Amino acid sequence: MAQRTLRHRVVIEQYAESTGDYGEAVRTWSTWRERWADIRPLNGREILLAQQVGALTSHEITLRHMDGLTAAMRINYNGRYFNIGSLRNEGERDRWLILQCTEVT
Repeated sequence: MAQRTLRHRVVIEQYAESTGDYGEAVRTWSTWRERWADIRPLNGREILLAQQVGALTSHEITLRHMDGLTAAMRINYNGRYFNIGSLRNEGERDRWLILQCTEVT
């Protein structure tokens, strides 16, 4: 198993809906949790293999396991946003979550 370097402080955001001044639905992203993570851009071969899992995967984000994280959430790293394509509980040991993500530009 490779050494994990959790050196990126990320914000995990969830989609929230509230009511605006005129009663209209206002959809925003809100902070769900802040965690340390490892963000690794995938190389060309890894991207090709990751396409089998989810379309346009460009980064792999690793963080410590936590309950409640879903693919409907996104990762915010210093104003860079990553949509979560898939989540994998490495080895089903509830230690690491591996996220296959697409950076939103």
